[in-house]
Amino acid sequence: MGGSHHFHMLNFLSAVCTLNGNPKPPIAPVNTIVASGNGRYDGINGFTVEFTLVDNGEPGAGNDAAGFKVYETLNPSNVVLNFTVQFVTKGNIQAHVDQK
Repeated sequence: MGGSHHFHMLNFLSAVCTLNGNPKPPIAPVNTIVASGNGRYDGINGFTVEFTLVDNGEPGAGNDAAGFKVYETLNPSNVVLNFTVQFVTKGNIQAHVDQK
């Protein structure tokens, strides 16, 4: 899907956080987050996002993974964005306890 789209979450609905394997650094109590929320898609209210974020340690690019699905809340069959979970090629997903 080409172009630029934006999702602004207004309500956080659910999250399941797990630790799969022993990715480092940094040490963290979770590395996989599967969550959902609802909000605005391209400025229009009434959409839901489901997403998965996976931090497989350093380096991020090539090891970390992400996926997003955005659909109309009242008509879930109207999927406007479906990016299945796949490895990220740029950037770094980091799940870690804030460092002080």
